[in-house]
Amino acid sequence: MTHSGKAIARLNSATTEMSSSMVTLRRSMMVFRSQIQTLAAGIAQIGDCLGRVEANLTEASRDAAQTLQMSRDAVGLCDRMMAGGTAAENESGGAP
Repeated sequence: MTHSGKAIARLNSATTEMSSSMVTLRRSMMVFRSQIQTLAAGIAQIGDCLGRVEANLTEASRDAAQTLQMSRDAVGLCDRMMAGGTAAENESGGAP
């Protein structure tokens, strides 16, 4: 085989190998794309979940603030009752 014949044979072999590599690369890219889409869907679900957690925490915080205020009101009422005020004074928070 001549020098140019050998070069052409090597070029053909390299072209075939490159073509095979391109097919493998395309398949890998399709799998990668699918995995990225799955990851994006998972991230969206996490975002939705975090939104619900935030809403629940906000509601729990409001409930805790209301409970704290009710506790403070009850302590104030107890303090007034222990100080000897009348029932009307105790209910109104001061003198009748």
